Amino acid sequence: DGDIDTLVNLRTNVQHNNCNETTVLCTQLVWGEEEKAMPYFPCKEFDTILGADIVYIEESIAPLWKTVNALLSESGTFVLAFVHRNVAMDVVLEHGSKYGFHWCNATNTQENHETILVFKKEKCRSKD
Repeated sequence: DGDIDTLVNLRTNVQHNNCNETTVLCTQLVWGEEEKAMPYFPCKEFDTILGADIVYIEESIAPLWKTVNALLSESGTFVLAFVHRNVAMDVVLEHGSKYGFHWCNATNTQENHETILVFKKEKCRSKD
């Protein structure tokens, strides 16, 4: 969502791990405004997007999906891990389907209400 404090922490972690700007890119990405960050990306689309602990207010879901849709390749995978807080899973699934994403897999832990969802733009393959 473009949170500056998170970006500062990320850059600090990169430095502590002896990485540099040529191997790890740390740029702000505000959901729904991905075109502003595009000049900094080494490629125009990604095969995998991983989002962890990024779903906590309903107002962020539509811009999140707009950004994922713009940046993910047609055969790409979006993995979303979150703890159920203020956003119902149905809202997340509904917004994803508006962009043609299919929910392929889910892992849930009942004790802390954690969920990991896997989405694809193409139909998911059955496991038979």
